[in-house]
Amino acid sequence: MKLRPITREEMACALTLLTEGFPLLPENTWRQSLARMLAYAEEEGDGVVGQIGMAGGRDVGICLALPVS
Repeated sequence: MKLRPITREEMACALTLLTEGFPLLPENTWRQSLARMLAYAEEEGDGVVGQIGMAGGRDVGICLALPVS
């Protein structure tokens, strides 16, 4: 398994994993939430809000983690 950081460039991949894994929330809710998390992380940290897990060349999981000051 490989991990890659969730940055603004990876937002689409993260959004796909979140909407597939947690279908009770609409895609727009996840999109808005990710945008807020990324804005916070860019202001307070290194712009990373977690990790995307990859196995066999495809995305298989996600772990959100916000920076703390």
